[in-house]
Amino acid sequence: MSVLEDVSETIIERPLLWLVIGVAALSSPKIIGAIRPLLKGAIKGGMALSEKTKEVFAESKERMQDVYEEARYEYKHEGLAEKEEEPVKETPKPAYVRRAQAAEKES
Repeated sequence: MSVLEDVSETIIERPLLWLVIGVAALSSPKIIGAIRPLLKGAIKGGMALSEKTKEVFAESKERMQDVYEEARYEYKHEGLAEKEEEPVKETPKPAYVRRAQAAEKES
């Protein structure tokens, strides 16, 4: 492998490292001229990483939306089926109300 291939492979594998080196090099104009190709490579690596990250998050978001919509659909349709099958149960009255009603019936 040539030196250029080694450098480009390293840039692709470690874009954050090269991005940090690029930012540090911006403080000295003499260094910028000497390592301009490396800086461009670091920027390209950062862009590639950014694009890949966006793709991964977009796919994850789409999958979560699909799962959410499936669960929402099932909840609505299963919930309606359960409501139709089971009669609505009356909430039991408190004991003091039942006692009062029983006392009224006895009188």
